[in-house]
Formats: sequence, C-alpha cells, structure tokens
Amino acid sequence: MPISAKTLMTATLLATTLTACSIANHNVQRGESVSTTIGNIDVNNNKTAGSLSTVNGNVSLAVNASAQQIEVVNGNIKLAELSEAQSLETINGNIDIGEKAKIKGNISTINGNIDIQQQTQVSGSIITTSGSINIAKETVISGDITVNKTDHWLSKFDNDKPELIIADKVKLAGNIHLYQAVKLKFADSNLYKKVIHHYQNKI
Repeated sequence: MPISAKTLMTATLLATTLTACSIANHNVQRGESVSTTIGNIDVNNNKTAGSLSTVNGNVSLAVNASAQQIEVVNGNIKLAELSEAQSLETINGNIDIGEKAKIKGNISTINGNIDIQQQTQVSGSIITTSGSINIAKETVISGDITVNKTDHWLSKFDNDKPELIIADKVKLAGNIHLYQAVKLKFADSNLYKKVIHHYQNKI
C-alpha cells in the first residue's frame, strides 16, 4: 500500500504529540521520541530512541542503535550496521539500511530508492512507487515486495523504469507485486515465479 494522506498528515502534525518538537537538529540519547519540522535527527552508537519524525531533514541511526517508527517527508533515512527500527517511511527520500540490521515492520517510500545491505532481516514488506530497490545477499524478507503505480509520464520510457535488484541467497516469504513496468535483476531465477503483474502490456 502507498503512504496514505493520513500518514502524511501524521508526519507533519506529529510535533503536537511527541516528547520533543522544534526547528533544530537533534541527537537522541535516552529513548526519547522526537519530531521536528526542519532539522536532522541522529541516534548515536548503542543508543535507543522512540518514534522519530521530521518534515525537512534526515534521520540516521549509528551502529547498534535502535528506534521505533521513523517517518520522513523530505529527507533520507540511513541505518548503520546492526541497527534496529520498528518501521521506516519516507515521502521524498532514500532509505539506506546497513548490514545485519533488523526492521520489525514495513519499509516504504514514494519518491526514493531503497538500498538494503546483506544479512538484514525485514519482518514486514518493502514498498515503493517511483524508486528502485536493491537488496543484498542473505537478506530475509517475511512480507511482500510491492512497486505501486506511478502517474509520471516519464515512467513509460525504459530508462526511467525503476529497478528491482535482488542478490543471491535472499529469502522472500511473500510475492513481488508490480503495478507498473520494472526492470528486474534477480540472481536467483526462482524469484521470477513470485512476480505478479497487476498491469497490462507486460514487456
């Protein structure tokens, strides 16, 4: 499912309900939740955070750091190796996940790429609309992979199609749902059997 209007409103209005809210950069140390309109949010090595939200800024988790849900409207999410999060969601931004990270829920973006390093565990699904997905070897995904429909006219041209790249020894429990044309590059040919096309003129 694409990011809903309700979620977008939540990302912009969350400042009224979370522990911390300001227009500034934040360094989270002791499990607090943070929401900001303009500014970056960082969680240091081995530290924990609650829910993290920014409208214009980036969110990053250092090595072995953890957070609950992370939501960004205009900005990127970056997780270092061994980090953990409940869920990751961007509107306009990339999601970069380091080795051996653990995501307990979904990973989703509308306009942005998703890059997952090796031996990561994703308990939910991976969802995008206009971005490419690159999944490194030995990653485990318990849900589906979905590329939603885009109305962007450039997507009709081959060079502008998103890519779905899956390396060797990736375990995908669910299926691959495509609502638009996507360039597929799978190291394991068996994954092509999991592809479900939800659009016409499949080329």
